[in-house]
Amino acid sequence: MSGMTRIFVHEWKLFFRDPTAAFFGFIFSPGLLMIFGLIPAFSVPDPALGGVRLLDLYVPIMIAIALATVAIVTLPATMTAYRERGILRKLSTTPVSPLHLLLAQLLVNLAVALASIAATILLGRFVHGIALPANPGGLLLMTVLLAVALFGVGLLICAVVPNSRMASGVGTVVYFPVMFFAGLWLPRDAMPDVLRTISDLTPVGAGVQALQDTVAGGWPPLGAVAVMACYAVVLIGLAAKIFRWD
Repeated sequence: MSGMTRIFVHEWKLFFRDPTAAFFGFIFSPGLLMIFGLIPAFSVPDPALGGVRLLDLYVPIMIAIALATVAIVTLPATMTAYRERGILRKLSTTPVSPLHLLLAQLLVNLAVALASIAATILLGRFVHGIALPANPGGLLLMTVLLAVALFGVGLLICAVVPNSRMASGVGTVVYFPVMFFAGLWLPRDAMPDVLRTISDLTPVGAGVQALQDTVAGGWPPLGAVAVMACYAVVLIGLAAKIFRWD
């Protein structure tokens, strides 16, 4: 077993020893969709939304929330805790570099998010009759691009905050606007034009637009793809420049 594989397996086991991370990573998004499905008004076709049910709009939103939860809340808290405990500094003296740990963390959190997304789609289909994505390949591509952009947010938080308590606080402060512009409380299709434009310029707003387009069977506009790509390049570049191992 290579060093990279060993550290991935180790981080995977550690993830499940934290019940809070496991709950929010795996259960939060599909659980929210199931709860929304119990609200009668969400299951009635709405002429103002083109005849679709409000609940049908929530699968892309839940995908974005699943990615944002692990990228902005779980990842920064874990990495800054490792820095506080000197784990990153100790690793820098071994053949397993901190870069391996960072990559393992990204892979673990991405795997958790993808499992949560799969559960959301399948539960939505078989419990609430939500149609499966009509362009699954496009959905996967946009999910990965949105994940990279949101992990850029999480890595930048890791880079600029000194400890795990502050990382949790900053992550929470960033997380709530992210949920709003994703459309958790007010779907993007029902937002006023000003809020919709602001949402379009955020990585999660552009991501939800891209996911909605692929769920409907099409491809997203280049503008939405460009917004996510720009955030990914800029934020990860800044994080790489600022990040401290100890």
